[in-house]
Amino acid sequence: MPPSPVIARETILIALDSPLRGTPCQILGPEVYLRADPDAAGHDPELLVVCRSLDPSAAEIGEAKLVIEVLSPSTEKRDRGDKWIGYQKIAVLQDYVLVPWLDQALRTCDA
Repeated sequence: MPPSPVIARETILIALDSPLRGTPCQILGPEVYLRADPDAAGHDPELLVVCRSLDPSAAEIGEAKLVIEVLSPSTEKRDRGDKWIGYQKIAVLQDYVLVPWLDQALRTCDA
């Protein structure tokens, strides 16, 4: 059985930690809701990177420089559709990364 999307998220988190160390950027997880448009639905991405000061108690933010979604069969259509449309409204967004976790699991098993 392939590893869960949680393992993929943790692997990405470890990979991002070192390059962002010493910068004003923070890595946040799905416990933070991302709402680009106050009048539209928000989303809970797997990971996001924010490069500004945040209220530590904030449960919702309106911007991110990097958004990462780990795709699964049940979320892929939404991640490539509605979420992407919403994220395009974020003025500071530089990258939207979709990680096909099943493909990664297969490569890991073959290694």
